[in-house]
Amino acid sequence: DHPAKDLANSVNCSQVHQGGCRYEDDIFTDRVRTAIAEHDPSQPLFLFWAPHAVHDPLEVPQAFADRFAAFGPPTGRWERQYYLAILAHIDEKIGGVVKLLRDRGMWDNTLMIVHADNGGPIYQHGRAGGNNWPLKGGKVSNWEGGIRVNAFVSGGFLPKKVRGTRSEALMAAWDWYGTLAALAGVDARDER
Repeated sequence: DHPAKDLANSVNCSQVHQGGCRYEDDIFTDRVRTAIAEHDPSQPLFLFWAPHAVHDPLEVPQAFADRFAAFGPPTGRWERQYYLAILAHIDEKIGGVVKLLRDRGMWDNTLMIVHADNGGPIYQHGRAGGNNWPLKGGKVSNWEGGIRVNAFVSGGFLPKKVRGTRSEALMAAWDWYGTLAALAGVDARDER
């Protein structure tokens, strides 16, 4: 209902200057949690949440970076350490949102889709933090490591017969539109 410009940090905020700053994905998560907390559980809710996590610049609250200190060099930093810390951070945030949905009695009607936009970054001679092994390539490449990504579906709306199963079917992110339209009982075609 209004721009989020008032939620922006100072341009001086960075991994080494965190005082007085809020991590961007914490701001996004707060907005998601508020939308869920203020929503009438008897009404449908569509929520699109696209965290900035694991995108440049690789920055994370220092407490998370410290958890992965063993993956860093004796001095300085290695991107892999920060990449893993960011994944742990967003995993914790998603877990908190799932808990809130359960606590509000909304989980049984939830279909949660978690879908990566591309493979992990391996450029900068492997210093970018990602790892797509055993696939070749990564982000910004057309090799499987760049376009074959992790995704999963969860939630109480998911039929019990498919829970815990695995699919090797080919799909792309835009395939979700037709699937979600069908689940909502609307025609996915746009004749305009």
